[in-house]
Amino acid sequence: MVAGRRLKFTKLVGDSSAARRERQLDPRPAQEVGVNGGSVCSGCLGLDLGLSRALGIEWAWASETDPACSHIIEREGIPNLGDLFAVDWSAVPRVDLFAAGFPCPDFSTAGKRAGMAGEHGQVWFGVAAAIRALRPAIVVLENVSAITTAPGLDLDAGESALGVVLADLAEVGYVGRWLCLRASDLGAPHRRERLFILATLADADDSRRREVARGTPSDEGPNGWRCAKGDHEPIGIGTSGLRAAVTSHPEGECRPLRTAERERSGRLAGCGALAPDAASISERKPADKAHAESGGGQARSEFGGRSELAWGAYETAIRRWEHAFGHLAPRPTDNQGRLSPEFVEWMQGFPAGWTAGESRTARLRMLGNAVQVQVAEAVGRLLQSPPERTV
Repeated sequence: MVAGRRLKFTKLVGDSSAARRERQLDPRPAQEVGVNGGSVCSGCLGLDLGLSRALGIEWAWASETDPACSHIIEREGIPNLGDLFAVDWSAVPRVDLFAAGFPCPDFSTAGKRAGMAGEHGQVWFGVAAAIRALRPAIVVLENVSAITTAPGLDLDAGESALGVVLADLAEVGYVGRWLCLRASDLGAPHRRERLFILATLADADDSRRREVARGTPSDEGPNGWRCAKGDHEPIGIGTSGLRAAVTSHPEGECRPLRTAERERSGRLAGCGALAPDAASISERKPADKAHAESGGGQARSEFGGRSELAWGAYETAIRRWEHAFGHLAPRPTDNQGRLSPEFVEWMQGFPAGWTAGESRTARLRMLGNAVQVQVAEAVGRLLQSPPERTV
């Protein structure tokens, strides 16, 4: 055990300077921000953008090798460390919050389920090495919900890939919670269920950890990197948090680990669960003004709050996201009848044009791998409220 403590993870149920649009970048110097972060497997920054809106993070660096994603990271003025396996983490600036949406193909039910033994699964060990070297106060991880049942390392013991991740975190002194959340729980017109792990360093300075969790939101407005003070209502989240989003649909919950308890190097005591919370998600009121230049689709005011497209069986889902997101849906296909990247950006909650400048194929690949922005924001806000009950 670490310092004689039982370390638990609990399941929560319940281009150029001109191209750097003002809505995306916070002009304040880093020293005035107060909370900094770093991310690996950064992709096109969906997780980073959502966490920034919740916590007002200044991103010190990212780590990504995909050329198209790297262009976006460069555009946003974030230093890119490149291949995480080639980084000397002892020489990298320490950060308060570390985020990673590590590759999912070997965990997904759509793949071969190679688990931790697969080529993509093994990327986790590079992520773990970075965490071990940096020891940030807070760690936020994202992957597909099927990681709960994907194979781990000890197949004879029925170990899951999630068990490996939790054990590795506990081994270096982290405690925390994990939950599954769907994009549709936040109002988006697609399911996209993902698992998130929220971990804190057990021996970190409590005052600093609380400061990071509180965040330092600025007045830059709701559509850029930072959340606004006063006038930015988080999408789909009531005052009592998002536990209702996690618990209101039993079929969306993670299945328990096949091995409820697992000892590894004497560090992990087990996985428990938080009791469901009866809180409900508050309905977001329609925005008085939408900004077409900074969100998917057109501003509400142009068409009285509804796009003129006919959506057929998808009408209800599309209208719900228009209402929650505050931006009208763009056309789903281009002139050749192909899926439009602009429409996928809108579904994923990115500002309009976030991936512009890359090929259609690259844009769809980036967006398909991205974390839904409003879900990431909700997870960031969850860091601000401690769990109520554990078992």
